Amino acid sequence: MKGGNQAMTIQGSSSTNTHLSILDVVHKASSGRSTASAGGSFTEQAELQGAFSALEQSSSLTEGSQSVVTGKAADSSQSTAFLTPFSAPALAARAAAMVKTTLPSNTGRLTSSGAPEIRLSDNPLATSLGYTGPAAFNPYFTSPENPLRAGFVTGFDQWFTQPTVHSAIDSSASYAMNPLHNATAEGAAEALRLIRGLDPGAQATEYRFGEEGGPYAADGVTREVTLSDGTRLNAGLILTYYYNGSAGVSAGSDQMLERLVTRAG
Repeated sequence: MKGGNQAMTIQGSSSTNTHLSILDVVHKASSGRSTASAGGSFTEQAELQGAFSALEQSSSLTEGSQSVVTGKAADSSQSTAFLTPFSAPALAARAAAMVKTTLPSNTGRLTSSGAPEIRLSDNPLATSLGYTGPAAFNPYFTSPENPLRAGFVTGFDQWFTQPTVHSAIDSSASYAMNPLHNATAEGAAEALRLIRGLDPGAQATEYRFGEEGGPYAADGVTREVTLSDGTRLNAGLILTYYYNGSAGVSAGSDQMLERLVTRAG
């Protein structure tokens, strides 16, 4: 396999060997996670994490003896009849189809600051799950065909800032606050949009650490979303949880948000 990984040879002398070697490829690409159920069938997650990862850097896992994508043998002594649904060519074809999943046209858009520009789709993204909740309209909606993955939300880190707390007693004493707890104005606006889907009366609010007195004070504000009943929610944490730390949104994101607002209220 290209891309810096150790080369893997797909043995094509029999359908059994091919089956086992592609299991090994997917197993390694999945960082050691189990790829087969008790009955020997690939799970959907294994196909997504293993085969998807294996093919994303190369359209073929060929290292001399057997092409996984085409199933063509290097010479006539190797078998080309792989008829099981989990044979090398069959698995490769399914993984390739996952790679080609069409994303919404709004995916990857950025604002002038480099933060994500969230433009909702007119219709929910069609997936095998058939989910049509709010997250399905988001350009970073994920599904079995388009799984959660770190960094999927382009510009996610630009939704956050990192104020510094200074001491009025000792000018050399200072510390940086957690950026995931400190959304920018753009990030807070997105957090407010999400919450208003459940609580239309929610408002954007902010406070500055140390503003009520004491020797320590932050040089920037911490932004929040205040529910209509007065409950305060940290805007940065809303974004972190809903967007799964840059990995994308899912049906679970909507469920989490609803629980957050319901329990807070």
